[in-house]
Amino acid sequence: MLFRSRTFFGRGGTSLTYERDDPPDSIGIHTATLDDPDAFPPVREIWLDEKIAWMEPNPRFPHHPRTSRG
Repeated sequence: MLFRSRTFFGRGGTSLTYERDDPPDSIGIHTATLDDPDAFPPVREIWLDEKIAWMEPNPRFPHHPRTSRG
């Protein structure tokens, strides 16, 4: 996975957004950085091929080894 760009919070360095080469028309936003992250609950789990080995997927959500697009 290649990243085109990432943005970070200026004071603490927290990652805010990222753009990947695939798909080129989307921007990922880290929801935990929003003022009200509860307004955007998860609806699926993606990129499970890249997950930390000890992390268990949440059985309530659809799972995708990579992107959920097509």
